[in-house]
Amino acid sequence: MLSGRRILRVRELFRGLMAIKSLLVALVILGLWGRSYFAGDQIRRGDAAQYIQLGSASGSVIITYGHDGNPTRLRGTWHYLASKDPRQILAAAQLGDSVWNRVGFGFSKELVMWPVRGLMVNIVLPHWMIFLLAIPSAWKWAKRRWFSDDIAEEDILECPNCGQMFARVPQACPICGQTLVVPEFR
Repeated sequence: MLSGRRILRVRELFRGLMAIKSLLVALVILGLWGRSYFAGDQIRRGDAAQYIQLGSASGSVIITYGHDGNPTRLRGTWHYLASKDPRQILAAAQLGDSVWNRVGFGFSKELVMWPVRGLMVNIVLPHWMIFLLAIPSAWKWAKRRWFSDDIAEEDILECPNCGQMFARVPQACPICGQTLVVPEFR
């Protein structure tokens, strides 16, 4: 069985790795955000009847979902579609002109008849929102490291019966009921 201190170290290591992953994803999003003003990128998975397509154009992320009404089965792998002019990608989303569209948000749906009869839905979100959704793990980790109470490892105490860890010692262990108000815990 792992001791309480070792569990804390493993948990901190895992949180640190998740923070690094979060930062890497955020950097990729920032790179795509900058690129989206010069070139429109799209990736797609599925076939003509059912697909998901992710696009990046003019500071916006365009999520397009096409479905023919049959049970969902996204076939194939993700593949990159050729780079296009960002204005063409946004025009294909058929958002119109509204205040929300000008700040990067949008939604449209359309019944399509060709190449396969079905429904096509476009959701548009600004890159800054996707960036904010990608960064919380790194922010939590940094906040925990910089703004914590700085409890030293030697200040963490362990229940002698069950191994529960405490920064502040209660009267009794909430897990096993062991009395903890003894001289060794003061």
